[in-house]
Amino acid sequence: WRQEEDVLDTWFSSWLWPFSVMGWPEKTPELKFFYPTTDLVTGPDIIFFWVARMIMSSLYFTDEVPFHDVDSQRVVWHGHYLKYLEIARCALLRARGLDVEQVVALGYQFMVGESRCRHLRPLTYGSRFRVTAWFVEVEQCLDIEYELFDLTENRRCAKARTMLVATDLQGRMCLATPGPILERLPRLAPQ
Repeated sequence: WRQEEDVLDTWFSSWLWPFSVMGWPEKTPELKFFYPTTDLVTGPDIIFFWVARMIMSSLYFTDEVPFHDVDSQRVVWHGHYLKYLEIARCALLRARGLDVEQVVALGYQFMVGESRCRHLRPLTYGSRFRVTAWFVEVEQCLDIEYELFDLTENRRCAKARTMLVATDLQGRMCLATPGPILERLPRLAPQ
């Protein structure tokens, strides 16, 4: 194995982006015209990791600040939605006496067999939101649906579904939801 020598890693190359894409270290017409610029539009999650480094490297290599205003788009990263679903799922199970410790005490554990999330629109930074979770199926597996609702904009942001499969403590999958767990779950009308 030999590492490619003509590659910059993402963390390092992002430092150089404001000036390197315009021909630097040569004094190209593009560099003279576009650098430095006035604004950078970005997400708030990379302010420290990339934006601060862009400023430091630009000052070091060019003696200039690459931009003067940073406009944070205030977008909440969609990857957090799965975390929000997990919190709602745990609250739903806990309300039925099926917290992790309680399920283990019954001799079982849950494994996420499938998880789907359909993003409809983004949450923005500072938005108030609610995640609602409910059971769709409990006999064969725990099938849970979710809605992520933006209270600030009064609209749905995402719909999701998670399927949990019970296993015994040795990891052997149960073909149906075990009786001691099923007793704590609601009886659902056939769909």
